[in-house]
Amino acid sequence: GGSRTPRNLPILLNWVKDEPLNIRIWLHLGNQYFADQKWLEAARWYTKFWMYNQNGLVGTPTDRWICMTYAARAWRELGDTKHAIQADMAAIAEFPEWADGYIGMAENMLQIGARTKDSLYFNRALHWGELAIKMKPADRIAFINPLDYTFRLWQVMNVAYASVGRVQHAIEA
Repeated sequence: GGSRTPRNLPILLNWVKDEPLNIRIWLHLGNQYFADQKWLEAARWYTKFWMYNQNGLVGTPTDRWICMTYAARAWRELGDTKHAIQADMAAIAEFPEWADGYIGMAENMLQIGARTKDSLYFNRALHWGELAIKMKPADRIAFINPLDYTFRLWQVMNVAYASVGRVQHAIEA
């Protein structure tokens, strides 16, 4: 049991030194740092991966999307909604039919609303959450948590509804 970080991280860091343009390593580094809750390092490796385009060499759309959504989560953990919004909007552009980017945008708006106490952002959170409800979960080729489409989404909706005084909706959510 326990974390595999003591073993994995040095291997990945040596590997990326040997193959600095092997973008698959960047994805693995992002995942490792994310697992260790090292949000800034995770966000940086994920962002490097999904923005990389060298002579048309890019990651697969699914891997790029994974990096976008996980970068957004890491940026949110850091309270950096500006970068989280950029990553979530990129995820929506990559796969507009998948709910995750919309859920992330709802969380971003909720985070700004909590910080500013401006009800405009709680209403925007509801807007994005309502869009997310109409979308489908990511394909199974992406690692997904089924709770993202139920508990995570409805938690956002509950807080946003309560924050704009829509108590009955909050209770239902």
